[in-house]
Amino acid sequence: MEMLPARPDILLSSGPGFTRQLLGGWQVNAIITEQTGIGNGVSYGNDTSNTGVGSLPDMIANPVLPRSERSVKEWFNTAAFVAPPPGRFGNSPRLSFHNPGLNNVDFMVGKKFSVWNDINAVVRAEFFNVFNHTNFSDVDNSLTSPGFGTIRSGAAPRIIQLGLKVSF
Repeated sequence: MEMLPARPDILLSSGPGFTRQLLGGWQVNAIITEQTGIGNGVSYGNDTSNTGVGSLPDMIANPVLPRSERSVKEWFNTAAFVAPPPGRFGNSPRLSFHNPGLNNVDFMVGKKFSVWNDINAVVRAEFFNVFNHTNFSDVDNSLTSPGFGTIRSGAAPRIIQLGLKVSF
């Protein structure tokens, strides 16, 4: 029995044009963001100095917690801050800890192909926060707040967007 050689143009039904249409025109893009959170400090707001200006608290310990001890309920060491005594502004620095950072990957895959004569189409799939990593927002930094030291909110979860663009 004689074996016929495999012909790519027969296997792909329409020949090299079909192969080019199938394998060409692909686009892949990614945006990777790794960012430290912005500096933050604790506010007190009450006027303990009788100057008409809100005071800062006193800082009595290191407010920065090790990564393993940080949580949504306590992002920094809340016991490191106390109200200043009357007649003083408070000794806390303006920026004593960092808000949560940002860890995000956005990804896009698309294919451009010719439909007919001068008509082209682009199909895209876009994935924002593709790994669905939880990114926290700012921290409640008011010493008098019931939620002092907690994370207030989070950024958007994974979002998938599909698109089709036809040019003629």
